Amino acid sequence: METTVKTQAEAVNDFRNALIEFETTGAIGEALKTSVAHSLRDIQLRDFALGITAENHTPELVLALMNYLNDTTITEEIAPINSIRASYLYRLGNTTEASLALDKATEANPTYALTLLLRRVFGSGWPAGAFEAMTRELHPKVVAGIEESKCELLIK
Repeated sequence: METTVKTQAEAVNDFRNALIEFETTGAIGEALKTSVAHSLRDIQLRDFALGITAENHTPELVLALMNYLNDTTITEEIAPINSIRASYLYRLGNTTEASLALDKATEANPTYALTLLLRRVFGSGWPAGAFEAMTRELHPKVVAGIEESKCELLIK
């Protein structure tokens, strides 16, 4: 299997391109799919995906892409992808499915920090709108941090 090195900024562009391609065709190319799924292991990229609705993408579109990625996920990507799925399911009011996504993430990695945080958020009854507002507010800061960073990711 070939290994590619990408900066976090390049991985962000891949994520944006994947959303556009998925919205247009209902699928994404294999190389792009692998790059996006793998990059979500990175905390900054995962946080970017949590707030992508600030860039005028609907929660439904992001959830559909996460569902698509989840169907072909390898073990190391199950926790981040399902945590992101859970956050979008929660925002859309589907708390039962959000909880099931967290269960799948926990099975893959019982100590995954975002899963633990989301369980507390969901359990506290925090309004989905407030959660969405928080991710939108944080998104520009996450993007700025990624753009300033010279961090690289290995994509397999």
